[in-house]
Amino acid sequence: MKLTDKEIESVIRLDPGKRFEYAIKRIADNESLYSAKFPKGDYAIIPCNNTYLFPIWSACQYCERCIDVSTMQCVEISLDQFVDEIIDLISSNGWELAVFPLSNGDYGKITTLSEFCESLKSALEDYQ
Repeated sequence: MKLTDKEIESVIRLDPGKRFEYAIKRIADNESLYSAKFPKGDYAIIPCNNTYLFPIWSACQYCERCIDVSTMQCVEISLDQFVDEIIDLISSNGWELAVFPLSNGDYGKITTLSEFCESLKSALEDYQ
């Protein structure tokens, strides 16, 4: 999905709740989401207080604006891969999600795996 600069700038200015809603809709539309990995294959988890956050974006362009592309890469995760692999990874580590974090220290919407999955399920049902 190719985004225009105008759309990117507009979405980045939204508050975390609105970015979450936007991300859920786009993830449902495209049946994929994006995160970041280090070259050795570990996901780029964000430390936050007493927990860790698994970052999620709705498009690679947003991810690449927030990560250090010299040390990380944006990776696409299909919804099937998310269900088959990533949910277990997040759950087994007790992580939460950072949906649409920004490079300025804004963690985006911090949410539980359960809340994210319920919101995504509801968005996907709208397309059926």
